Amino acid sequence: MHLPPLPPLIEADLARVNELMRQRLNTDVALIAFAAQMLVHSQASRPRPALLMVVGRALGGEAERLRMLAGAVEFIHTSLQLHHELDGAPSEDAAPRAFGGNASHVLLGDLLYTGAFRLLVDLGDMRVLRLLSDATNVIAEGSVMYQQALAGPGLDWAACRRILQARSATLFEAGARCAALLCGADAATEEGLALYGRHLGMAHQWAVEARMGAGALVLPEQGEALAAQVAQDLAAARAALPELADAELRAALLAWATPRAQA
Repeated sequence: MHLPPLPPLIEADLARVNELMRQRLNTDVALIAFAAQMLVHSQASRPRPALLMVVGRALGGEAERLRMLAGAVEFIHTSLQLHHELDGAPSEDAAPRAFGGNASHVLLGDLLYTGAFRLLVDLGDMRVLRLLSDATNVIAEGSVMYQQALAGPGLDWAACRRILQARSATLFEAGARCAALLCGADAATEEGLALYGRHLGMAHQWAVEARMGAGALVLPEQGEALAAQVAQDLAAARAALPELADAELRAALLAWATPRAQA
């Protein structure tokens, strides 16, 4: 399963998120500057900030504040990806990570992580800061479970779901919820969007695990059984999506959670 192309309505927003991240990583340290620029521009698709921007735009949120939140979420994701690789776990991102060894990976990951929370402090919303702080703790716990699972026996679907939800889907869910909070959404809308993000994140991560092969979780089965897990989460995402003021962007979110025939 691959997520559909990003909605054209937010392409300009995502370009400005990239530029904001680049500005925040401006430094005179040559290795850090080089690595940071590679990381900021390496991914063709950024599903987490894209989800956040579509949700925020559909709720009529302030663009600049949404971009700051999107940049913070992507910094957290990229920081964690760098730390995952130190333990031998595969990365969903294809960009090379040869930045001078483990020490450079750790320090760059720390720089990205602190950059995320500097953005959140500048955003000035304690609810968002608390949510993403808690989410980062859950992701770290999920990463520990992931490493233990790599070294242990095979898992059933329920155990795989617990690990991938904690390690991966949590940031999708938290990003969507934070966007709803920033936009002043009511509690029911916030909860529906958080559930949408969780299930979209799960569908995304099932596909990532299947694609990565060696070093990923040993899933109980592949083929139709895995496709059923993806379809289940996509259906749950569509069912959770609340009504939104912008019908065009809501339609984009529905399309994002609709299975597509593989090329």
